[in-house]
Amino acid sequence: MKILKIVLLNLLFFIIFVLAVNAIFLFTDKKINPEKPFRMYIPYENHLYYLLRDRKYLRSPSGLQYKNKKPIVLYGGSFSYGYLLPEDESFGYLLAEKSKRTVYNYSIASRGLQQMLYFLEKDIHYDDFTAPDYVIYTFIDDHVRRLYTPCNANDNVEFIDYKKVNNDLIRNNSPLKYLHSLYIFNKLQSSIYNKFFKLQKENQNMDLVLLYFEKSKKFFEKHYPDTKFVILLYPTGQDNYIHSAKWKELEKDGFIVINANELVKDDLTKDEYKLDDKSHPNSKAWRLICDKLVKKLDL
Repeated sequence: MKILKIVLLNLLFFIIFVLAVNAIFLFTDKKINPEKPFRMYIPYENHLYYLLRDRKYLRSPSGLQYKNKKPIVLYGGSFSYGYLLPEDESFGYLLAEKSKRTVYNYSIASRGLQQMLYFLEKDIHYDDFTAPDYVIYTFIDDHVRRLYTPCNANDNVEFIDYKKVNNDLIRNNSPLKYLHSLYIFNKLQSSIYNKFFKLQKENQNMDLVLLYFEKSKKFFEKHYPDTKFVILLYPTGQDNYIHSAKWKELEKDGFIVINANELVKDDLTKDEYKLDDKSHPNSKAWRLICDKLVKKLDL
């Protein structure tokens, strides 16, 4: 009986500790300007309403004045969104000006492949959206980790999770998903990924990445059969997946896969192409990429 009391007491202390740590990170995170698109505070399902009503968390469409050519759609995370960049220095804006096309940017910082698939399944789009000529997804290696755990451990938005079932992806509604609101759980899961999944299960992870792209492409083929799907592989300096031979499988299925370094014929991990955070692309990088993309794809 005494041992049971000790066990229960320790369990209680552990639960209090977990909740306290999570509350601290939740409280400190709230101090960040909630208008910034890379911090979202409301449950994800409700978040969609605010996405399209207030446009607080998505870039506004760029180049709406260009009507002569079909638009371009962007998906991805903070790179494609233009983290810390003003509107007129972001990927979408620069691509619109260079291509003379409207660009709809559905990228959201700290998100990735699930975000794209979720938007497509829920038919989330701007009211003035029309059939695109190109879809461009900017891929970085960390998007693979985000298939298992939120990008940031203190991210308190509902984690969008899919599970593989018979070579298909189905929303995972397991009650365990609510644990992603806990800082410690996310931190632990991220550590597990880095230790056991990042390199040891590279082929398995890449198969999952390919499945996300294949399923997303089917949505466009169904509704916009003439749309071309481009995957822009952007280096970060800690890259394994962007160099995978499995991208060739997507090229055989009609995807256009472009390595950003090869496109610009330079190393985009150089400091001259980064913001002060030494991680995200600056406007110099995006101007160079847009110039080369427009020529390569004849945009």
